[in-house]
Amino acid sequence: MFRDFTNKIKALWGRVRENALIVLVIVLVAFLAFGLGRFSVFYSEKGQFKVLYPDGQSASTLTGFLGLGGIREEIVLPPSPQVAGYFVASKTGSTYFFPWCPLAVKISSTDRIYFNSRASAESAGYHTGRCNGL
Repeated sequence: MFRDFTNKIKALWGRVRENALIVLVIVLVAFLAFGLGRFSVFYSEKGQFKVLYPDGQSASTLTGFLGLGGIREEIVLPPSPQVAGYFVASKTGSTYFFPWCPLAVKISSTDRIYFNSRASAESAGYHTGRCNGL
């Protein structure tokens, strides 16, 4: 029984041997091409681009990989907002927030009070608001 099975396998291998080798070569070439493509991206030269702020306020150069063949780009970003203090509160309210907190943004500019520390805000009678990180 075992000999019959091995003879059947040998006969089948004799018929498909040439086709199997061609398929094996094609698969190996495909894997090799994919691997070389990944290798070339991994070791490619990194592109360089500049971040420019409007009105010449500040400019910095960042180096990073740009996926489109090392194309150099210039990206214009808005200037960072100037924050008067670390915490903000309303003149008519009783809580203080970070200046970027959504609740602090709703306070009108005429009603805002700025504090440089939590202690100064709490000594003025304010308590922490519902803002992440407070």
